[in-house]
Amino acid sequence: MILDGMDTRPLRMNWPRSSILYDVSPERIFKVTSQRFKGVGAKVSRGCLLIHIPVESSNLLESFYRNGFNGGRSSIWALQGLPLSTLASLNDLLLVISSLAMKGSIFLGELPACLEGNKFEDKTAKKERLEKLFMTYGFRVTVVDYEEVAKEMHFSLDAPLETSNSVLFVAEQLRLSDAQMEIWRTHFERIEEEGDEEGFEEL
Repeated sequence: MILDGMDTRPLRMNWPRSSILYDVSPERIFKVTSQRFKGVGAKVSRGCLLIHIPVESSNLLESFYRNGFNGGRSSIWALQGLPLSTLASLNDLLLVISSLAMKGSIFLGELPACLEGNKFEDKTAKKERLEKLFMTYGFRVTVVDYEEVAKEMHFSLDAPLETSNSVLFVAEQLRLSDAQMEIWRTHFERIEEEGDEEGFEEL
């Protein structure tokens, strides 16, 4: 979960047993919020583990690995609240998640509308721009209309989608993670070595 450090969902949601939750958020805010949660006895679901990774880490990828993240297992990534003000910051985040997320993993959340591009572009152009950006990192993305979500949840919107300050999306990872690639490399190297040994025995 890539959050703003004040989100309570990691603690108040009922997670499947043995789930490992990674909270990526500003360290200073997370520490203050955590102390408040401890004061009222709030904690993650029984049998689950919550690990905080400071978003300010000089190497987010290494921070995940150091904290036991396994790129050979399916994962769900959620983004909401973290201030992403530039395309460069979004690109950096997509690069990290693309390296970590196993093929078939899901990445969903909310992006600031300013990252869609020129505000004078129509919805189709903005959607295509976002799809191209995500596909650069191996994600097939779908932009979700607020109206559809509101209708399913039986809510009414205060503002139309065109004036919303954020964009909802759901994306699927189509590439192999770095961990999966390493497994394949090791597998092929073993096959090559076995082939060389068999050839030597025949000689």
